[in-house]
Amino acid sequence: MSEYFIACLKALSKNKKYKVVVIHWSINEEAPFNFNLPPEVTFYPKPSLSKENLLSIVAKSNPAVIISSGWIDKDYLAVCKQFRKTVPIILGMDNVWKGGARQIIGLIIGRLLLKRYFEYIWIPGEPQISYARKLGFSEEKMLLGNYSADFNYFNSLYKDNYDNKKRKFPHIFLFVGRYIEAKGIRFLVDTFSELKHESKDWELWCVGTGELKDQFYDTDKIKHLGFIQPQDLNKVIENSGVFVLPSEYDPWGVVVHEFATAGFPLLLSTNVGAGTLFVEEGENGFVFPNKNKTKLIELFRLVMDKSDDQLFKMSIHSNNIASAITPEKWTNTLLTILARNKN
Repeated sequence: MSEYFIACLKALSKNKKYKVVVIHWSINEEAPFNFNLPPEVTFYPKPSLSKENLLSIVAKSNPAVIISSGWIDKDYLAVCKQFRKTVPIILGMDNVWKGGARQIIGLIIGRLLLKRYFEYIWIPGEPQISYARKLGFSEEKMLLGNYSADFNYFNSLYKDNYDNKKRKFPHIFLFVGRYIEAKGIRFLVDTFSELKHESKDWELWCVGTGELKDQFYDTDKIKHLGFIQPQDLNKVIENSGVFVLPSEYDPWGVVVHEFATAGFPLLLSTNVGAGTLFVEEGENGFVFPNKNKTKLIELFRLVMDKSDDQLFKMSIHSNNIASAITPEKWTNTLLTILARNKN
């Protein structure tokens, strides 16, 4: 469960031909969102259901299509297997092929078993294509755009702050993510700390929570704002300017789409999958090699040396690129599969 997925469900539920039923795992404690759930969508928390309960709920729903987020939940697989021959079953996946021993073993098993459960695979973008092919899915059974930010919300924040940022672009680098090693928060803080004496009026703000949160504290140039609900992000977006995500591993990263939509120039590590779609090098952002402190310092300096007008033009470019995926386009992808199945 995530705020961006809820946005897609809201868009889907506008199509009155279909009812939407969601069975979901518990909310991640490191991302404690307060969801505004659409009343027209029916939600069932997975921990309260036995496999028999789950199969019964799905059968009574008379599904036209089933989407399963991954293949690790055995009860979900039981549902997919039971309905595989009657409705389209879509596997949602964001894994990136790395070629490690575990993936190779999983690939051998996956190619044999996945077709028993799934007809289609729905992936975020280009970084996942290779793995999807290796799993045996053809181009016609492969769908893109599995993740979308709440485009309308973040686009409204872009519009709200357009004039102020055009007048004076905020000199604040912004990180939003979980405080875990994989997101590169420690690397980011250490790197910016080396620059703070030459950063002039530039600062680094960090938003989020996680297992490492107690290891960081505010300094004169670095602020830790804690976890902020998406609906309360406007003040942060109004007062910050350039989004930074130095993840060591991030198969996609919807947060990149969110802040591109909000009109932020982007600085991303090469391990952030969303950079393949939302960064046009030099036009609206830059990509740096994973954990390469020298390159990130170089890019920090490059950004800080740009004029406010140059940064604002990058902001506009990010917002333009962001419309490549929206909850409405996500919905249309799903409706296309339903239409194809009817034919």
